Amino acid sequence: MARGGRTSQLPEEILDHILGLLPIQEAAKTAVLSTVWRDLWTTLTQLCFDDHFFKCFEKNYPWAGEYRFYVFTKILLQHKGTIRKCVINLSHARIPHVWSLSFDCDKWLSLVTSKGVQELLLNFGFPKYKLPNCIFSCKTLTTLHLRGFSIEPLNLPCTLPPNLTSLCLEYVTFAPTNVSNYVVDVPMLKNLSFRSCTNILHFKTTARNLCSLTINGLCGELDQSLWLNFDLKSIRTLDLGYWSLQNFLGPRAQFQPNALSVELVKLSGLCFEYHVDVSAFVCLLCVCPKLCELEITFSVKKETSLDFEAIDATSKRLKKLCRVFRTYERLLVLKFGLFCGYRSQMLFIMEMLACVPSLERVIFMGNCMYGYESYKKHEIMEEVLCFPRASIKAKIVY
Repeated sequence: MARGGRTSQLPEEILDHILGLLPIQEAAKTAVLSTVWRDLWTTLTQLCFDDHFFKCFEKNYPWAGEYRFYVFTKILLQHKGTIRKCVINLSHARIPHVWSLSFDCDKWLSLVTSKGVQELLLNFGFPKYKLPNCIFSCKTLTTLHLRGFSIEPLNLPCTLPPNLTSLCLEYVTFAPTNVSNYVVDVPMLKNLSFRSCTNILHFKTTARNLCSLTINGLCGELDQSLWLNFDLKSIRTLDLGYWSLQNFLGPRAQFQPNALSVELVKLSGLCFEYHVDVSAFVCLLCVCPKLCELEITFSVKKETSLDFEAIDATSKRLKKLCRVFRTYERLLVLKFGLFCGYRSQMLFIMEMLACVPSLERVIFMGNCMYGYESYKKHEIMEEVLCFPRASIKAKIVY
């Protein structure tokens, strides 16, 4: 039996998985293999229209650039069955005007959402485009990733897709609303991410099953605390960036919610140049008494005298930080990223090791001391290994 014949006898779900690993244009070429393969590419459950797709089209058919979106539409129209996952990335497709493609975009999204799509990743590259309602009312959608859009909360339905469990928003701008306390309900949502978004406080989000919240790279004015706009009762993982930390508890950390059930905190861009950063960090720890794992990625900026002054051995903030750490009975793991061995970082880590009684592992991740000579890394880590530890179980891994 020919090799191609044996392959053709594989179960359809395996063939679909194999073709799903190929770019669409390559998957279409398999139609010449046999009658079994002829229409198989038209039933793919995963479709990816990304930079590779458009660059390949422009390279092979430079004279037909204006027809690339016609081909895109034709593929969706000829598709048979269910689309489980769809990626549409037009960020580098060189679109002259938004209005020239809005009709096509609406049609694509209408076709995709009518085919039972579960995962949808959209990056159109022109924020003025208004997403159609079919995106926010698709009952089969479980994962939605939007990048580079402008959204008016008042145009959103009060309840987003009923089965949506994961929502990631990158470089999304939310327009102001004239309605106070406008609430968007996402009943099944478990994972919510805001990355480099603007004006996320223009509406409130209720998500009773939310387990993980990520807020990094916030833009826009923040005149109130982030926790007032999110339902944090069920959150177990909290991932905050530098600006998010400062505003999580409100301006100058003046508001504090009740104790949270957070077990994992990820903090990126931490530096000690400003006293408010240390204060906000202390306040965050105070409301997370059930913390089991703390992952800190330090700022890439070079240390200044202000960093060390903000967290020197005599500072009230450092003493308060130590008092908080001594209360932790569940904190087992500490992770550090972008560690450079700066004096402020060394003092910070030394105090943590000396105060946490339950600690079992201290992990320095692979991006620590990047570019340092081996002997320099060894000297720094030898000093860290000599730090006194409150827990006899604490092991340092690097």
